Amino acid sequence: MTASTLPISLAAFSRIGFCIAKPTSAILNAAAHIPAHLLTLDVGPALLAEKQAVIDAKPPKKGGKAKDRTPLYQSSAQVALSHTPESLLLDVTPGGLLCCVGFPKKQIGKLMSDCLVTAVQDASLPSVDRFVGSGGGRIWPRAGEPVPAGTTVGVHPPSPSIASTLTTNPRNLEWSEFTAAAIQLGTISSIEPTSNSSTLRAVIDFGNANPAARCGLILANDAPLVDRRAELVGKQVLVLVNMEPADARGIFGEDVDGLVLTVAGRGVLVPLKDVANGFVLA
Repeated sequence: MTASTLPISLAAFSRIGFCIAKPTSAILNAAAHIPAHLLTLDVGPALLAEKQAVIDAKPPKKGGKAKDRTPLYQSSAQVALSHTPESLLLDVTPGGLLCCVGFPKKQIGKLMSDCLVTAVQDASLPSVDRFVGSGGGRIWPRAGEPVPAGTTVGVHPPSPSIASTLTTNPRNLEWSEFTAAAIQLGTISSIEPTSNSSTLRAVIDFGNANPAARCGLILANDAPLVDRRAELVGKQVLVLVNMEPADARGIFGEDVDGLVLTVAGRGVLVPLKDVANGFVLA
């Protein structure tokens, strides 16, 4: 996947079901063409209950395995070059993996995948080498309680009338819809408040091609990020860099080059390992 150069509307981006998933098991699949980890994932009570209802509606297969009846999501993460199974389970405990749950189920080898576990990649490298890190990470600032599995990730916080965790998986997202969103990794160089108490303005370094992009963060009204904004300087964050200008201006209040992805408007995802600025989410 390479970053799209066409703008994406807020409505189209909102169809991409990004959420925090908590890995419950990880096994190396060394036989895969691109080394990967086979994962089981907690994606929140609503999505697990939804999957369990589908399972319960079907009679068990003769000779079927117990794992085929679990509501935990399954997926394959192509991050074995940078993370061991143990590190994925331990290092993301304070945060989670960034997953996209909107796709139909997909057969990957012997695994029926429920969702896409994202990773950041250097698209200039051969496919076997390009995935350099997980798209998830630690959530900053860390709250007193762990962020629940299934918490939404996007460019603006959910309204008070909408749950901050996903409540359903439509399983009707097309790959072209996902790749229409250009999400890049960059380092915050500076940050300042705006006239709106729930937004911050940041200068973000995306590498040689764009070392000083003017970006925005939209936060929940009571998010601790507002008071601790200075601590964001030097941290790498994920940024949607191709939102339709009118839509970005409509939700942020001014023209920006990109909008930082937040975890329900309360924190940002900081990668488990630093990688080069400008790498893209895939």
